[in-house]
Formats: sequence, C-alpha cells, structure tokens
Amino acid sequence: MKHVTTLFIVCVILLSACTPLGQESSISDQRLKEFSTSEDLTAFLKEHQNQQGGYYGGPVVLYTTSRDGLIAEAAPSAQKSTSSTGGTDFSQTNVQVEGVDEADIVKNDNKYIYTLTQDKLVIVDAYPPASAKVLTTLDIPGNPRDLFINKDRLVVFTDLYQPIYYAFEKRVVEDTAVESRFAAPDILPGPYTTPKTGVLIYDTTNKEDPQLVGNYTVEGNYYQSRMIDDYVYVVAQHSPSYGGGPIPLPALRSEDRIIMESPVSYFDNWEPQINFNSIASFNIQDADDVNLQTFMLGYANTLYVSNKNLYITYQKQIPYAYYQKDQENRFTKIIIPLLPNDLQREMYALLASTAEEFYIVQQRMYERLEAYYNELSANERTDLQQNIDQALQTYEYQLQEERMRSVVHKLSLEQGIVRYEGKGEFKGTLLNQFSLDEYNDYLRVATTVSLYSNQGQKMYNNVYVLDDDLDVVGELEQLAPEERIYSTRFIGDRLYMVTFKQVDPLFVIDLQDPEAPKVLGKLKIPGFSNYLHPYDETHILGLGQDTVEEQGRTMTGGLKIALFDVSDVENPKEEAKLIIGGRGTYSESLYDHKAFLFDSNKQVIVFPVSETKDNNWQRVWQGAYVLRVKENVGFIVAARIAHGTYDPEKNPDMFATQVRRSLYIDDVLYTLSPSRIKMHDLSDLKMEYKTIVLPYKQPDYGNILF
Repeated sequence: MKHVTTLFIVCVILLSACTPLGQESSISDQRLKEFSTSEDLTAFLKEHQNQQGGYYGGPVVLYTTSRDGLIAEAAPSAQKSTSSTGGTDFSQTNVQVEGVDEADIVKNDNKYIYTLTQDKLVIVDAYPPASAKVLTTLDIPGNPRDLFINKDRLVVFTDLYQPIYYAFEKRVVEDTAVESRFAAPDILPGPYTTPKTGVLIYDTTNKEDPQLVGNYTVEGNYYQSRMIDDYVYVVAQHSPSYGGGPIPLPALRSEDRIIMESPVSYFDNWEPQINFNSIASFNIQDADDVNLQTFMLGYANTLYVSNKNLYITYQKQIPYAYYQKDQENRFTKIIIPLLPNDLQREMYALLASTAEEFYIVQQRMYERLEAYYNELSANERTDLQQNIDQALQTYEYQLQEERMRSVVHKLSLEQGIVRYEGKGEFKGTLLNQFSLDEYNDYLRVATTVSLYSNQGQKMYNNVYVLDDDLDVVGELEQLAPEERIYSTRFIGDRLYMVTFKQVDPLFVIDLQDPEAPKVLGKLKIPGFSNYLHPYDETHILGLGQDTVEEQGRTMTGGLKIALFDVSDVENPKEEAKLIIGGRGTYSESLYDHKAFLFDSNKQVIVFPVSETKDNNWQRVWQGAYVLRVKENVGFIVAARIAHGTYDPEKNPDMFATQVRRSLYIDDVLYTLSPSRIKMHDLSDLKMEYKTIVLPYKQPDYGNILF
C-alpha cells in the first residue's frame, strides 16, 4: 500500500517544476533606452505580449471620431473685470511640500472660490459674504477631477473617453467560419474607447466670462498633478498592449491636433505589467510653453514631488521566469538537503543527467522519492514533514523579503523640462505619498514588509535613507514587529511614524545623520492615527480612530483626534484627545489630507465627519467639525456645521450635502459640499452669513439598473 500524503504530493509538484540545471535567465542592461518610432514600439509590445502569453490579434486602429461635443473651442482673451477688494488673509490647499501645490476639487484666493461639482466648474464671488453670489457656471466635458488656480489662470483636469474605431486583423485559420467573423469585408468598424486626460486652461480675468485659452489632451487616465511656480505637471497612465496593428507614439494634442509626440523611455528588462507614465508640463501663463515625456515603467501607485524632483514609485514586479526558478530551488535547495546523504547524491545525479530526456529523469525521481517515503515509519514521516514545513516557511519568508521591494524612479523638474535622473530600490511597500520625503538631497522613505506562509504572517517596518543617486546609505529595519504603518510625517530631520496592531505606537525617529537613523522615543496608546499634521514646533496632530477591547479582540471605535507633545523626544506623550461618534464614524481627511484645514494663527481645525452612534454603524449626522485647542483643557468643539438633515429615507442622495472641504477668507469660514457653500463667522460660529446653492443635480436612482 502506498503512503501518499500532502507532503509527497507537494514534493512531486515542486520536482515537476524543475528544469535542467544550467538554464539561467540573462541579466538585462539597466541603462535607460528609448523607442523613437512607432515601428520600434509596436515590435517591442508585440514581443512582450507574446512572452506574457497574451492575445494580440485584436483591433487595428483606423481613425478617431471628430472632436464635436468633446471640448469647446478656444476663445480669445477677455477684458479684465472690475470687482471690490478681497480679504487680506486666506487659506490654501493643505499640501505636503511648501511651494508644491496639489490640485483639488476646490481652490480659492482672497475673494473668489473655484469649485467642481459633478460636471460643472463654478466660480463664486465669495467675499465679502453679504454680497456673495455665483458668477459663472461652465460645463466641463467628461469627468472633471481636479483644478488649479494661478493669478488669472485656471486649470481643470478631466477624464475623457473618446471612441476610436477599429476593425479586426485578418488572420489565417482553418475554420473559414471563424475567419469570416473576424475579417468579413461587409463588417463595419466598431468603436473602441481609449482613456484621455483633458487639460483645460482658462483666462479668468473676467470671472463672469472665463475664456478657454488652452485645450489639451494627454493619452491615459489622469493620475495626479502638481504646480510649481507657473508650471503644471500632470501624470497620465495607461497600459499599452499590442492589438495587431501599429502602436503610435504617445502624443500631446491641442484641439485634437497633435502638437508633440513623445519617445518612450524604457529599461530593456521590462516588468510583467508595463505601464506608460506620460508627464505633460504646461506653463499656464504661456500657452505655447508645453512639453511631454513618456516613461514605460511599472504601474505607479505612489507619487511624491519636491520643489525640484518628481518620484514615481511602485512595488517591484517579478517576471514569471523567476517563479519557475523559485519552484526548482524549493526542491533542490530545501527538500533534497533534508533527505539521507545517499538519496541526496542520487537526486542531484539525476538532475544533472543529460543522457536521457528530462521527463524520463523526472519519472525516475518520482519513483525513487515514493519508494523512500513508503519505507519510513509513521513517526519518521511526521518528523520529515515538520522539518520540510519549517524549512519551506523560512525559505518562503526569505523569498518574500527579496521580492517585496519598492522601485523608485527620480525625475528632475526645471521650468517645465522633465529629465530622468535615476532608479533605486528598497525593501517593503509604501503607504502613501507621506511615506517619502526629500531633505538636503536625500530621499527618506518608510515601508512595511508583510510576509505570508501556510504557517502564519510576519510583519515589520523599515526606514531607509537614499542619496542623490538613489543608493541606500542609511537604514533602520525590523521596527514594530507584527504591526504595520498607518501614518508617517517627515518634519526636518525627524520622522514621526504611527504603527498599529493593538495599540498605537508613535515613533520619533532621528534622521539627522543620514547614514545612521535611530529611534529617539515612542508612545503606546489605544487607537491609531491615519493622518499626522504639524501643530507647532513641539506638537503633532493625529487624526485616526479609537480602539476598544471586546472579548479579547481589539475593535475600532469612534473617530479620534489627538495632540501629541514631542518636546521630550525620548518620551512623547498624548496631551489631549477627542473621540467623535461610535464605531464606523468616518472622515475624508483620514485618507485625503486636502480635506483637513488647520491654521495656527486662527487656532482652528476643521475636517468633515460622517458620524455614527452607539457603535452600531448607524449614521446619524454628517457635516464639518470645527475645533479649537485650549491650554490645560484640550480640544473644544466650537461648532458642528451641517449642510442638511441626515435622513436617507427622505433623501437617498446624501452625498449632495456631505461636507468635503473647508477654507477661510479673513474671518469667514466656508464649508463646501457638492450642492452648497455655507459661510460662518470664525469669531462667532453661531453667526451664519449666507448659503450659496451650487448647480448640483440629484441623480435619478429610479433609472439605475442593479
């Protein structure tokens, strides 16, 4: 009787994955290269898709649709309008890096508010509040995403999905019926949708009649954008694939006219899931000053921009050939060494044999392994299985540590010109853009490593410092075992980092010596912070969630804001805290810092809240919390501003009155939801000046098919 168990089956599977020894994958050139013609790019993508096993007999692009109804014609400049004087003090978008603006759904200056709601751009004369009114409403094509303002220029980014028409490539197949389905001459071309990012630049000298002075499209989905001085940089992404016909070079278009084609920069050791990252730059004060650069990299999921560099990062992807070799190593380097010496020699000899076909060698190895396994007693088989399980788990963790790496690409930015500067790697994955920071020509990063096996999970966190060439020169590893990073904030030569599993350790990490980062101190308290914000020179604000212990388990509670005193870096402490609502209470600021408003001079903190009650996930209120911090008291709720009564039975479209942003001009606080803008006196928040109704159209849910 054969004693075949799961262990033996695993050994057979691993053995079957082996290939004859000596077949190593070649190491590719790491220099940045370039496709400068459509022919070269097409040939490369065809080869890549063949190697990935993908279908490539798809559409051949014939022609694009007309531009009618997509984007309005550019108009000439307008005359400057007259207006009353605006405020002397006003808030700006909460950004990560001073001097690097981030696009958002709302922008303002000292008098006007510019906001996107559904498919509309709305300009509001907001100050003084007594005379506030909507000045103009513009229809924006596609799906408007973000905007910038700069003096009398306004930029809107929008997702466009413009149809392209295609026919199937004719292919020779034995089944003529199949061939006719793909290549019958009487079949008309069909539509194919390709994503585009629209960039609309308006002259807002006359706020009541803005004029379109720039109308561009960049190929790919809108990802993110930044503005440094007068230059706007927008990143658009799309995954290229060979469809049987020529692949054109990425292009920048104006009014559907190609004004610039971009060569595609790449590394020849491409990753399995390649992605075009097109970076277009615009001088919004000079419509002719534009540029486009495209880089074929992995799928970027974290973008960080300093005053002079743009960093594209993503988790490293492993080619399929690597996994094939990995399966071989599991058998030859892990399992065989656990066998008796004579059996080891026999296995290695069979693997090295070239006298017979390899499948015959494999069959002999199967038979020899099976015979050995059946010779063992029950206890011996159990011991062997435990030894192999432990060895495979250790090996699996080691492999995952090698594979779980992030790639960072550095591109310099100077007056609209984007130049590739270098590439680096480090262990672990990034949480978000606040996981990176550039300081004194060093890039500092904080990562989490999460390892999984059949035996369980292993987790820890790392901090790395990379020099100007993106080589790792300093590291601090194995922080907070079995926890992951929930938030980070680099401030000067320190890093404040929150990890979490059951309690919230706030780490204070010294980065003064780039080559020797070290932990200065840490604080453990219930809950965790998803977002950290500087309060003053010795305090940090943390917004996150409280936690409670229930039946031996750590459960999330209400929304929590805390004030941390870090004046004694070795002993940080929680100086004040406020818990809002019950389990499930949420704020957009937890994951979008642009929704968080703080001003130290006015001593005001504002953020949106969707509040639940009694830990039962029943939402009871949504709006904005306005807080102040009072010495020796802590957080004071100065106001709760709602844009509507929360009653989903009467109004199913609760998104319309969900506060998403807040800002101020002088002493007037403005809170914005998709359907309205409310104005309150900051010195007396009970005083509501006015409500502006925005052109929001409630969706007709009755027409939605579920």
